[in-house]
Amino acid sequence: MFPGKVFIPGVALVAFLNCNSESEDGAAPSRPDCIVRVDLTWPAGVSYDEKIDVINEVRAPSKLKKLVAGYAIESDGSPDSIYLQFFPGGCGNKSALAEEFMGGLSQLIPGLPPYHVSSDRIYPSTKTIELNGPSWNE
Repeated sequence: MFPGKVFIPGVALVAFLNCNSESEDGAAPSRPDCIVRVDLTWPAGVSYDEKIDVINEVRAPSKLKKLVAGYAIESDGSPDSIYLQFFPGGCGNKSALAEEFMGGLSQLIPGLPPYHVSSDRIYPSTKTIELNGPSWNE
């Protein structure tokens, strides 16, 4: 369905039911305003197969699913990034929410490496994440 991605079905639906679809001023934000990239820093010597084994454990429990509209994991080449997309109510606080999401995953997945939440502006694409709908303007 999404070549080169591990997509977690159901995350968007659960998050949609738990989040409002408008920003505080009533206007829908753009998708880039709501997307963040989390860069994973794998220790030296970790093989591609070991990385994939760890990444395949990423299944957010209900309490973490409420934080994001969806997420995708880059798996072309080396799985070094996780993309998170937030609903409008969380877009202005996306870095802090990404830290909370990843902190929760780190507690659940012992092999998850250290990470950094990027401040780069991320655009939706087949190489990042492509959730769309009435919650965001295009």
